[in-house]
Amino acid sequence: MGLRSTTDPLFQIEKVFDKVKNMDDIDIDKLEDFFTATEEWNTAVNMSNSMAFISQFGVSIIELLFFLMNRITQPCMRLS
Repeated sequence: MGLRSTTDPLFQIEKVFDKVKNMDDIDIDKLEDFFTATEEWNTAVNMSNSMAFISQFGVSIIELLFFLMNRITQPCMRLS
């Protein structure tokens, strides 16, 4: 996604977001929209990182969701 290398365009974009929050000439009326957009950005990046991590193991998202749903719906085994 262009977040890792110093030559990537989005490298340390979070720092840019933080600087914008503290700017003096920011439009107060658009501040909530900005916060919403940065939260959505962070959520998308986190999901992307999670999917990239999971894909390393050759597991599709559908297979992972199927596995998790089965774990949730099946009762836990008790060790006696």
